[in-house]
Amino acid sequence: MRTNLKSTNKYTFIFWGIFSILFCLSASSKTQELQSLKSWQDKMNKSDFSGSVLVAHKGEIIFQDFFGLANRETNTPFNIKTVFDIGSITKQFTATAIMKLVQEDKLSLQSTLSKFFENVPDDKKDITLHQLLTHSAGFPLIVPPLFSPLSFLYSKTERDEFIEEVLDTELLFLPGEKYSYSNIGYGLSAAIIEKTTGMPWELYIQQHILSPVGVKQTGYRLLTRESKNLAVNYGRDPNVFQKALSMQAASKSVGHSLQHQYDNPGPRWHLEGGGGFLSTITDMYHWYLALSAGKVLSEKSWQTMFTPYIAESKQATSHYGYGWALNKSKNGHRRIEHTGSNSYTYAVFQYYPDDELFIFIATNNWDDYPTKLVKKIESLAFALVQESKIHL
Repeated sequence: MRTNLKSTNKYTFIFWGIFSILFCLSASSKTQELQSLKSWQDKMNKSDFSGSVLVAHKGEIIFQDFFGLANRETNTPFNIKTVFDIGSITKQFTATAIMKLVQEDKLSLQSTLSKFFENVPDDKKDITLHQLLTHSAGFPLIVPPLFSPLSFLYSKTERDEFIEEVLDTELLFLPGEKYSYSNIGYGLSAAIIEKTTGMPWELYIQQHILSPVGVKQTGYRLLTRESKNLAVNYGRDPNVFQKALSMQAASKSVGHSLQHQYDNPGPRWHLEGGGGFLSTITDMYHWYLALSAGKVLSEKSWQTMFTPYIAESKQATSHYGYGWALNKSKNGHRRIEHTGSNSYTYAVFQYYPDDELFIFIATNNWDDYPTKLVKKIESLAFALVQESKIHL
């Protein structure tokens, strides 16, 4: 068939015209997003935020930056080697260890406390592992007293002493009735790991959960740290006079998150299982890679952990699985996340499985945390990776 050269040239011209326009629009869009990110970085640098931020997409780091000082006294900035407190993000590792033992038929999620511990009171004997992991067992946040919870959590406590105190603690509601966030449930879960494996709970997690996927600087008591890499924590603790006059206290050092172990080594079972882990930005990235690749556990086990079992509030905007909160971002994207704090530190682990996106944030100075500004990293991250934008 004869080709109409004139017509072909016309359509070729139109094609390249459209392509040029789209290319310019795409380049313009990319420039705008990068400018927005640069503007955000400038604002972060001018704020009182000190910490680390990382964004990864499809397994690749697309943004990473460090802000402020990890140690003001030595003028040490946050950097790739900084070790910081991840608080309750520890719970996902405890829950993963439980699921691995369930997967190996060494535990059942419906096993009750009476199977693992002696002299369990009637009101607690039927509490299940499932209820411990979903914060629906009825336990309070911590074993009373509730005054000075941080110093209480860091007080030396043996495992059996902790269990005895827990079994004497009054429940807030009937097991399984509703949700109430509790470190106690994860402390008992850690004790169950020990009774099942015959190993310290942290050692089991290191050997069977973390080390196999290259997460080597995450843990509590068993790792040796270089002091120069430990982030010092800062807070604005008002004295009685300042409280009375509603005055803001000066930000000052409260030591690093292993200070209590350096000063007085030993178990802290009011904290263990539910908190206490420290980590690095590199380890958190490697843990995300393991999650996104479905390593450590079977696909079925991961789905069991990521199931939204119980609403965290009456609004039911977020549900709890096993060691994870399941909710949606502001723009409606499915999000699997957890936060962690020791009252001075704060860390956020966010995984968007449908978008293959990961965001991690950590600070050693929660009192001066610029919440609204930090939260903008989510929209910036989505703007960078959405199909309508140029991927970095």
